[in-house]
Amino acid sequence: MALHVPKAPGFAQMLKDGAKHYSGLEEAVFRNIQACKELAQTTRTAYGPNGMNKMVINHLEKLFVTNDAATILRELEVQHPAAKMIVMASHMQEQEVGDGTNFVLVFAGALLELAEELLRMGLSVSEVIEGYEMACKKALEILPDCVCSSAKNLHDLDEATAMIRSAVMSKQYGNEDFLANLIAQACVSIFPESGNFNVDNVRVCKILGCGLNSSMMLHGMVFKKEAEGDITSVKDAKIAVFSCPFDCMVTETKGTVLIKNAEELMNFSKGEEDLMEAQVKSIADSGATVIVTGGKVADMALHYANKYKLMVVRLNSKWDLRRLCKTVGATALPRLTPPTPEEMGHCDSVYLSEVGDTQVVVFKHDKEDGSISTLVIRGSTDNLMDDIERAIDDGVNTFKVLVRDARLCPGAGATEIELAKHITSYGESCPGLEQYSIKKYAEAFEVLPRALAENSGVKGNELISKLYAAHHEGNKNSGFDIEGEGPAVRDMIEAGILDPYLVKHWGIKLATNAAITVLRVDQVTAGALEVSFKIYAPLYLIAAILRRRKKDYYKKRLLPEILQSTSFLTANGGLYIAFFCILRKLLGRVYSWSAGFGAALPASYIAILIERKSRRGLLTIYMANLATETIFRMAVTRGLVKPMKHGEVLLFCLTASLFMFFFRCKDGLNGFAFSALKFIVGKEEIPTHPCLAEHAHGPGSERDAQPPDERPEHTPASRGSCIRAFTRKLLDSICKHGPRHRCCKHHQDNCISYCVKGFIRMFSVGYLIQCCLKVPSVFRQAFTKPSRLLWLLYNKENFQLGAFLGSFVSIYKGTSCLLRWMRNLDDELHALIAGFLAGISMFFYKSTSISMYLFSKLVETMYFKGIEAGRFPYFPHADTVIYAISTAICFQAAVMEVQNLRPSYWKFLLRLTKGRFALMNRKVLDVFGTEASKHFGDFTPKLDPRYVLCPIDMDVQLG
Repeated sequence: MALHVPKAPGFAQMLKDGAKHYSGLEEAVFRNIQACKELAQTTRTAYGPNGMNKMVINHLEKLFVTNDAATILRELEVQHPAAKMIVMASHMQEQEVGDGTNFVLVFAGALLELAEELLRMGLSVSEVIEGYEMACKKALEILPDCVCSSAKNLHDLDEATAMIRSAVMSKQYGNEDFLANLIAQACVSIFPESGNFNVDNVRVCKILGCGLNSSMMLHGMVFKKEAEGDITSVKDAKIAVFSCPFDCMVTETKGTVLIKNAEELMNFSKGEEDLMEAQVKSIADSGATVIVTGGKVADMALHYANKYKLMVVRLNSKWDLRRLCKTVGATALPRLTPPTPEEMGHCDSVYLSEVGDTQVVVFKHDKEDGSISTLVIRGSTDNLMDDIERAIDDGVNTFKVLVRDARLCPGAGATEIELAKHITSYGESCPGLEQYSIKKYAEAFEVLPRALAENSGVKGNELISKLYAAHHEGNKNSGFDIEGEGPAVRDMIEAGILDPYLVKHWGIKLATNAAITVLRVDQVTAGALEVSFKIYAPLYLIAAILRRRKKDYYKKRLLPEILQSTSFLTANGGLYIAFFCILRKLLGRVYSWSAGFGAALPASYIAILIERKSRRGLLTIYMANLATETIFRMAVTRGLVKPMKHGEVLLFCLTASLFMFFFRCKDGLNGFAFSALKFIVGKEEIPTHPCLAEHAHGPGSERDAQPPDERPEHTPASRGSCIRAFTRKLLDSICKHGPRHRCCKHHQDNCISYCVKGFIRMFSVGYLIQCCLKVPSVFRQAFTKPSRLLWLLYNKENFQLGAFLGSFVSIYKGTSCLLRWMRNLDDELHALIAGFLAGISMFFYKSTSISMYLFSKLVETMYFKGIEAGRFPYFPHADTVIYAISTAICFQAAVMEVQNLRPSYWKFLLRLTKGRFALMNRKVLDVFGTEASKHFGDFTPKLDPRYVLCPIDMDVQLG
């Protein structure tokens, strides 16, 4: 028999077998940094023109030999969650500017490596992050001063070639002049005067054989296809494009044809042939000379196409068909019908050619005004041509970036050293601990020229020293001369090594964002978990004490229950952020509902499933009354309703009245509600309380009588006990000798003492509850500020809650006794009046939360009674749905109109997120008319990648 090994207590026992859990600085942060450092080191050796190639074999056994970081990361399929953040940043750089992916990886890796040094020195994660944020902001301010030139006329071939050359050099060092000229020709030929450039309009056709210098550029499109018929060349072609097969129509229903002799067979075939010929002839008569089809070509259709001198080309890809339509200006027809002149395309020449041993069909425009151009790439191997294609992709994207922003910065490490110089000076002027982070941020920029030097076989330290010396002399365009001997320095404008401004701008932004995100992982998680634990630990402990739980509960169940509820609260916040980003990505913009309600609805629904089932109902009621209050405030703000003075007190009076009525009725309440009211008002008010014999213990009763012979002697030792006995005897006589109606069941007391005792008892309970709730906030300061302990005892809220509970019980009991005296009977209807009057006690402790919670609980009670009576239907999982909707409404208010959210819940959100919920840029949400930024004054968030995904000077797109 196998020995059962118990799981470790705590969070680990909530996970499935084999699951791993890491936390803290050593386990979480340093592990994440180490993974990102290794990833950055992998691609660092591939940085620059002399970077080494990597051989990658993907899951399909396809071989890649390249130094392109984007391709390496795409095929590596990185699995580590922290390293994935760096990979996502590089992918974002690829999508935004199309180049500089390795810059992001190397720079982010350097930032994390230096952050590890700072953390081991003793700085906290938050101090490192703050320093990095300040340095990033400063770097983006300095970067425009590093601009050395700008592209003046991108329609000029020579200027465009010079701009593209640097990007191509990093992938194809030695072939950059030839390739840059080729790419510039393709880009300039399709660059319209309007300034809208589409990278998809530059196509690449790779044909094996010959060498790179045999590559060429064509205005038009090239397909590795053969012509279907005998016609292989057409001048001044008119092109008809069909997305359907080039064949006769097929009937939609099946039929059977019975042929009895040869004549019928000949006539049947003749009819099909005549129909096909008529269709092809009609196309030829329309003026078309080339037919392009997206489906199969039938032999009979091809025969008639040859007869009428029509060239037939078949394209299997619908994307190629669409691009060809764009190139020649044609419209793809879904049926084989004669095209109109507007539907036909035009091309100067369409011909079949042989490049190497590959047959290609060329659609060529003689004039340089086409919408698509094609680069025909020649190479000795497929891997070489793939690498050339990636270099072309970088060059075309560089042209696109220059169309957006024509500014250029010096390359080869010149910009990085200039930024490092200025940021180091900035760090020395900062007084706080952040200066260490700022200086390390500047040091991280040195990694890029150092990588260029090391990959070229040059000592990095010597190069860095020479670059700093040159820049301190005022030569801010000095960079690493890769063609010089040793650590040579040269003016990058003279060398023609220039990088687009946007590549540097977005690279710095995204790399810093990725590094900060990796560092922040443990901080955010720990913050949410810490606050959640602080909320639930005292709550569960107090509940366990009040319910008089046994020792086994404290040993085995208390901690797992606290951790489960803590996980629920943490997941709710984390999933909200995730769904916020997902919706922003899917919708492409921010709508008035997507920032709050849309993101919180699925997040809260998933999170509530983590919570224990026994607590879902209570949470649902709390969030439902909070959402109801929020909707009411929204309606008041919009002028739809008017608030009522002391409305919460009136609502509490009505709710208390009905609750006390149900409490007095037989089978009216059960479960927790019945137990809670029994604890508050006492078991004497329960109608089923067993009637005791109606008697009063007088002074001569057996319990109090004392034989005359056994009277104690008043010795000094017994004098204290005698005083206590006398006091007890006096109180008993006061309580028992007074007015008490025969229907009253408080047999040990008269009506007056019954009410007074009820007040004292519940006042003490309310006072102690409020003190216990204040303990966690005071505990930390108890050792440094002992005076805070006195504040805990004399806090005004303690007395207010005590007065509220005490007066509620005394008024209810006093009114019930008065009604018994007046009507001379005990009736359940008395509870309606007594409960309503007792509700006035809320003036001592006004709380909308209590009123709304009890009202929601009353609605729940009446709903379940309706289900038991068969009058209402039962909805499964209603509590989770109501919780999700209610939470989503509250989050919507927290984002769009904080002024209408309950202040205590807003403070809770700030406490849970450590103030981050207030760091939204709500000024851009004011366009929706909800005054989202009303209570945020002149707050302006830091415009870095954590908050924006668009350039700083671009308007935010809202739905």
